[in-house]
Amino acid sequence: MTTGVDRRLRYGIIGCGDATRRLIIPGLKNSNRAQLVCIASRDVQKARTLAIEAQCEYASSYEDLLNQGDIDVIYIALPISLHAQWTMRAIKSGKHVHCEKSLAPCLEEVVKILESAQKNDRRVMEGFMFRFHTLYKTVQDLIASGEIGILKSFVGSFGFPLEENDLIRRNPAMKMGILNETGCYTISAASGFFNQNPDSVLANLEYKNQLEIGGCALLKFGPGENAYCEFGYDRGYRCSYTLWGTEGHIVVERAYTTPPTMEPIIEVRKQEGSKSIKIPAENHFSKMIDTFCEAILRGTGKETFEQAAYHQAVVMEAVRKSYYNKDVVFLNELKVNF
Repeated sequence: MTTGVDRRLRYGIIGCGDATRRLIIPGLKNSNRAQLVCIASRDVQKARTLAIEAQCEYASSYEDLLNQGDIDVIYIALPISLHAQWTMRAIKSGKHVHCEKSLAPCLEEVVKILESAQKNDRRVMEGFMFRFHTLYKTVQDLIASGEIGILKSFVGSFGFPLEENDLIRRNPAMKMGILNETGCYTISAASGFFNQNPDSVLANLEYKNQLEIGGCALLKFGPGENAYCEFGYDRGYRCSYTLWGTEGHIVVERAYTTPPTMEPIIEVRKQEGSKSIKIPAENHFSKMIDTFCEAILRGTGKETFEQAAYHQAVVMEAVRKSYYNKDVVFLNELKVNF
């Protein structure tokens, strides 16, 4: 049996929705550092059916899964309104937590999660898988090398038409509004490419029947450095970003949810000509899981995971506050000790 830093961490999944079947289970199955052990759902029959398909065990309840002593990491794949509750319970049961984005509906809950993890010496990761794809890292390298000069602006778009039978997203109590669902990706990407957190935010959100269906946010990073993030349930599918520098621009489509069989293209456009860079197909869920497991086993990556989750939550809170106050929000007014 492999032990120490070279062993595979044993994962349990709470939540058996569509994303679990299509994305999380394949990501774990293709991981080099993780092993899927058990699945839990509110519906035991649903958990049993999916466990047979995934060739793993199933638990009779969420609590039963958390009580299993041989589980190292819990993957939370529930509606966002339940993230904080079950993340905290997983931490207190002695488990590390890999949670779907957004980590929680508000900054206060995120801070409570991170404080609990710190107190119990557990690790927490918010699941922005696109940041682990070679696509994202190649764009970062192009910016750092000066390929398009000095980065001046980012425009990120992520949205899709909300289906009539999508009852979870359509239920405002589940906190599955568009900012928490897709706007968070564009905000995470903007901060990543500018390699810092914005100084201020001006935002608008759109509601229909109490459900957050659209929005946009202007993030100011420095003199002449801005990001515009747009997101919506009320428009055709779009999943892209454009980065504009002093000497050219970069365009990427299918930027946040690149399928594991897709070879994404980076378009670099400059006055003297354009070029396309093809990136090999890969499963960014598997790479994300491997990176988290490595960090747990080696005790590294606090800035990659916990600090990143905190800073993301601060920006998200600024977006909400800007909408409610109808004014610019400066992030230094929101930060709390963590």
